Amino acid sequence: MNLNLNLNDITKQFKHIYSFLQRYASIIFIVSVLGIYSMLIWQIGTLSRTEPSETEVSEQLKTVTQINQESIDKIQQLRDQNVRVQSLFKEARDNPFQE
Repeated sequence: MNLNLNLNDITKQFKHIYSFLQRYASIIFIVSVLGIYSMLIWQIGTLSRTEPSETEVSEQLKTVTQINQESIDKIQQLRDQNVRVQSLFKEARDNPFQE
């Protein structure tokens, strides 16, 4: 095994590598960008298909605030008292896609 390194040999090798990279720089760049883009799309697809575990679901359900019946009754009472709000609710029920 020959471990004698010559500086001229190393510079010649770097010149060959540099000329190769310079010649194919645009192709290497496009392939790299497409590779990164496809890897991101694959990762997004993988993450979007994962389902939460039962413990995660139960933890999130614990943090949901519950509206008590007294508040519901008060909202319904206010809705019934205001004629304009009643007409809005009626219009929304009759045609929910109307703006």
